Amino acid sequence: MAENSNEQNNVNEVSQNLTTTLVGTILRKHGFKKENLAPISDEKKAELKSMVEDIKKQLESLAQAAQKTTTVPNNTKEPKAESKKKGRK
Repeated sequence: MAENSNEQNNVNEVSQNLTTTLVGTILRKHGFKKENLAPISDEKKAELKSMVEDIKKQLESLAQAAQKTTTVPNNTKEPKAESKKKGRK
């Protein structure tokens, strides 16, 4: 279980770094500077926090689904069909 918590922390850190980098890049590209931005209302801050929490939940679900698909034993796969028919050249 500690491993899952460690993986979750890693996913959170990577997503936070990615978000920070992408947002910063987009803002710089369009000429925005921190000192020129208008303050954000408490209502907008709450909306943004809600969106971030929703995205985190979605990422957690995706990470869990990916982990489940990678932990399926190999012997449960169906045998591959032969691609060439026998007897024909």
